[in-house]
Amino acid sequence: MSDGDACAGGELTTSLITDLTNLNKALEGKEAGSIVELQKGAIKAGPAMRNNGGGFYNHGMFFESMTSPAKSGTPSPALAKAIDASFGSMDEMKKQFSDAAAKRFGSGWAWLGVKPDGKVGGVYILCALMSTVVLAGPFL
Repeated sequence: MSDGDACAGGELTTSLITDLTNLNKALEGKEAGSIVELQKGAIKAGPAMRNNGGGFYNHGMFFESMTSPAKSGTPSPALAKAIDASFGSMDEMKKQFSDAAAKRFGSGWAWLGVKPDGKVGGVYILCALMSTVVLAGPFL
């Protein structure tokens, strides 16, 4: 089984369940808000909240963004223009994205993000540790 096969199936599901279980333990006896609100204060709340809450948040975002290739289509005209402005072409963005993800040491994520100001050229690739949550702007 390749790393991609492991990540595509059981390993991600097991990690998500573990993060959720440990997050619930960390929240016992505490008032809980949304996962986004919890992550805004996760560093101050301690490693259990940051690591397990961050892992749960990232897994959720990953699974929500997945779709079959047949349904994925093409990016919106605005996103395609921003990708071209930032990377030169969709193919170059895919290459840089794949390279960034492959170079991520250990467990972690590669995300394609759009800067909150929405300006052309505001598309970027971000790699982060498994539990690191980036709430700076929307992700695609």
